[in-house]
Amino acid sequence: MDTAALLGTIFGVDKGTRRLSELNIILAIGLMLYVLITGRTAFLLDAIVKGVSGLRVADASVMSELVTVNPKITVFMIGERAAELIAQDRDATAR
Repeated sequence: MDTAALLGTIFGVDKGTRRLSELNIILAIGLMLYVLITGRTAFLLDAIVKGVSGLRVADASVMSELVTVNPKITVFMIGERAAELIAQDRDATAR
């Protein structure tokens, strides 16, 4: 029998879902600690830092007011401009 169904029938839907969520968080934290303790910790932490070094973020949620009736158009324009800036940056570093 499926564990989720068993917990759902034993504790009820609300409590069963909450218990499964708590168990999921505990298992995720345990797995993270296990990997950090037994794995190559310095390599993992270095990979995280190097992985976000070239990250570019284009966030339209910071706009205080929309300039057009259709907010999607504004968001698309922000995305297109961000893509242009990223392409320019890539071309400048390739030289």
